[in-house]
Parts: sequence; C-alpha cells; structure tokens
Amino acid sequence: MKKSIILIALITLVQTSFAQQNKKFRLGFDVLGFSSPISGGGGISVALEPKFNLSNQLNIGLKLGVSAMAKEVDKKSANIQSTVLVGLTSDYYFHKSGSFAPFIGVGLGQYNLGTVSVDLIKETIGNPIQIGDKLGGLVRVGFEAGKFRLSGELNLLPETTYGTSSIKNSYSTLSLGFYVGGGKWKNKK
Repeated sequence: MKKSIILIALITLVQTSFAQQNKKFRLGFDVLGFSSPISGGGGISVALEPKFNLSNQLNIGLKLGVSAMAKEVDKKSANIQSTVLVGLTSDYYFHKSGSFAPFIGVGLGQYNLGTVSVDLIKETIGNPIQIGDKLGGLVRVGFEAGKFRLSGELNLLPETTYGTSSIKNSYSTLSLGFYVGGGKWKNKK
C-alpha cells in the first residue's frame, strides 16, 4: 500500500510540472552516473544542481557532485580516486515546443581530488597520493524529456605529477537524472 502511494505521488509530481519557465527555481538530481577517467578506468557519480531560470532557454546554478573512480597511473600501479565538485554551471536549451529539450552547458568549479594508491604487482594498498584541490571546467550536452534528464559531461582538469608519472585528472560522465520545479515550457511565438 505504501509503495503504491509513493509511486502515485511521484508520477503526479512528474506529470504536473514540465521543464522550465523564466524566473523559476529548479532542483536537479543526477542519480545514476557512470564516470570514466581520460586515462582509462571507470566508476560512479551523483550530483545535485540547484538552478535559477534566467529565461525560458537559459539557466544558471550550482553543481555539487561526487565521483568515485578506479584508474591506472602507470603499468605498475593504479589509484582509486574520489572527486568532489563544487562549481557554477549554466545550460542553454534548444527548445521549440513540447517537453523534449536538447541542451548544451558549461561550468567552472573547484574539484577536490582524494586518492588511494594500489600496487598492481604486489596487490597491496600503498600510500595515498595527495593531489588536493584543482580548478577545472566542464562542458556538457544532453536532453530533457518531461522531468527526466540524460547528459554527457567532460570535466577538464590539469594533470598532477607523481614521481616520474603524470596523472591525468580529467574525466567524463554519463548521467541519468530528474529535476523538480522550474515551471512549464513556454512555446515560442
């Protein structure tokens, strides 16, 4: 019974509010994300994005995201990296009518990179690699259909030198999520 009520409430929420409208607030959730370091590997990501609609096609807001990834540093070692992002983002929507809206976006943020080193030959956990904070940017493309969102994102970060190796910190994500609020799409006249 409880599950049925929750499901009905969720469907009602999704159906009663479609997309964005000028001067409205919205809150996005990327709940199912796959992260892939540029140097190879993989992991998961989640994000929260509160935004304000500057117009029917443009919004600006914050991105609070977390990614956990395994990646190879050199042929003998790998690391497990957690990345926390706090940044500013903006998305532009190519919306004509209906509830389908493709978009592009950019962002700038502070990435906190924490890692644990793993020796692949000895199969042991080594000393953590201290990378710290990096200023980076992001570019993304995707679409929204109703209240659901699918986006691909490239997070561009500077490299870190570790011993004789150079660690590539950039990574991409593919995320599926949803948002609440934002009003209804206004058809262009």
